Amino acid sequence: PHGSPVKLLYNEDTSLSISHRRGSMPFFFRNADGDELHFIHKGGGRFESDFGAMSFEVGDYILVPKGTNYRFVYDTNEIFSIIVESRYAISFLDRGVIGQHAPFDYSKLETPEPDPVYESDQGEWELKIKKCDRFTSVFYPFCPMDVVGWAGSLTVLKLNVRDISNLMSEGMHLPP
Repeated sequence: PHGSPVKLLYNEDTSLSISHRRGSMPFFFRNADGDELHFIHKGGGRFESDFGAMSFEVGDYILVPKGTNYRFVYDTNEIFSIIVESRYAISFLDRGVIGQHAPFDYSKLETPEPDPVYESDQGEWELKIKKCDRFTSVFYPFCPMDVVGWAGSLTVLKLNVRDISNLMSEGMHLPP
């Protein structure tokens, strides 16, 4: 539960890691190096962040912006995920030529709902911070995830693979 994802491929800008956990994260995590895109390959549960909480399941892509505090709380005994980390902001391409026929509808993107204040007998809360590929732990006497609400366009986003469509047409050629 206290382990870190295993980095498989990387360069200066991007890395690809896998995470195989058998229990919920007993700490919160913040990546100060870049954005993360998690693909849930196995398992499900609840994703908690500065922006609120949301459930997740197999096939979900979860985009976590740089500097966001978060943790995964699992409903299942085992979770396997693939994580892409980018030092640059991960965003969506302009729809361009395909227009309304884009592979997914932006209305399918889900954002977290603000969560009520955490109440617990836990005396200390750990936040692991990754900066320059090194980890530091900060301990708080209160939960660092007390979310009241947020405003703006920077947030965690979730999209399930079921909501992505193929680009194809019998009547006309669509660019690859």
